[in-house]
Amino acid sequence: MSYIRNYVIRDTIEYLNAVAGTQYSDTNIDTINVIFSLMDRGYELDDFKSVIDRKWQQWKGTEYQKFVRPSTLFLSLIHISE
Repeated sequence: MSYIRNYVIRDTIEYLNAVAGTQYSDTNIDTINVIFSLMDRGYELDDFKSVIDRKWQQWKGTEYQKFVRPSTLFLSLIHISE
């Protein structure tokens, strides 16, 4: 795994945890695979942060807040780019 990929994964998950008050791990293999797949399609750190910000604003304090997690946030990007 390259340094840049490590950095993007770590920074993305740290940002998600800071925004949403969660404790997701940047070593989860499913999270790594999803983010790698998206990076291969041209997505960058700022794209991941934008998704986190947008969904947090939309879902904070609603029944959907529990879905602010890597699998929900980033798998949707894969479906959009297909």
